Amino acid sequence: MNRWIDIVIFMLVIAFPVVMTWLLVTDRLELWFYLSLHGTILCALEIVKKLEH
Repeated sequence: MNRWIDIVIFMLVIAFPVVMTWLLVTDRLELWFYLSLHGTILCALEIVKKLEH
């Protein structure tokens, strides 16, 4: 399997529920919006880097 696919699967299956649970418990749900925006930007940058090569 591609390493990129492995990372995405890890993020969806493990990291997403853990982070969401932590944010809900600590009442910092607004931080989730920042994290998701940051993650989207990082993923877009990785895709652009791959397309340039």
